[in-house]
Amino acid sequence: MNHKVRYEKMGKNWSVAVRNDYLAKKHWHNEYEILYVMAGTTYVNVDGVNYEVISGETFFISPGAVHYYVEPSEFNKICVVRLTEEFLKCFSVEVKHVYTVFLSDVLHIRENPRISGLIEEIQTVFEIEEEVFVESILIGKSLELLIYLYQNQFLISERASVRRNNDSECMDKMIEYIREHLQDKITLSDVAVHLGFSESYCSKYIKKKTNMNFLEYLNNERIEKAKQMLRLSDAPVTEIAYITGFSSIQSFNRVFKSFCEVSPTEYRKRIYDQKSNILDKI
Repeated sequence: MNHKVRYEKMGKNWSVAVRNDYLAKKHWHNEYEILYVMAGTTYVNVDGVNYEVISGETFFISPGAVHYYVEPSEFNKICVVRLTEEFLKCFSVEVKHVYTVFLSDVLHIRENPRISGLIEEIQTVFEIEEEVFVESILIGKSLELLIYLYQNQFLISERASVRRNNDSECMDKMIEYIREHLQDKITLSDVAVHLGFSESYCSKYIKKKTNMNFLEYLNNERIEKAKQMLRLSDAPVTEIAYITGFSSIQSFNRVFKSFCEVSPTEYRKRIYDQKSNILDKI
């Protein structure tokens, strides 16, 4: 039986993890996700398409793309970096636009020693306590990786356009409604009425736009809000469960763990431990 490999650091606008037990249900988020396979083979489904990413290869997932990781049949080890669009803020408007367009597709990248080296340098953050240095290295090396890839686009073995979940005014209206009523018992009928759709059409619309059914999408929104509250507030877990619309703490724990692989309490403890390490250095 393989020992679990699990290292993780998280900030307000970034996260980096090295895992050999990484699973994720169908979800989407507003960060860029960089997957690097350190050993074995990883299978990831993006927008309904399965991709096989082997050792040494890198995979970029654009913000808003619905994706999930498939349980591997053999040992694998991966590094996953998430960055908000803020990491491109150092560029001018024109240059930022170039890179935003470039990263709007799914990118499957061949094995390359320079990229592997940058990923190894990113992983040095696990040996550093000070968040200012962790974020500096993570952002700096990620930008360096992006620039190198843009200069050497022949390394991209596969490029695919994907649907983004924030690509329409109607979708934005639905997202706003759900986020404003997370604490309530939201039904498909409620959303349909708000959008002026029939319930049947609303169900098909959500499936078409998100590649998730209504409940999957609703739970994704609730868990993202819960993660934010666990990071940024001291509210009790039971209160967060209630605020994000779960009927019981048992239901909250079960759904949270299905998305994040850890319980809400374990998730918060990781954040707290990181902050404590930083404060100890001051």
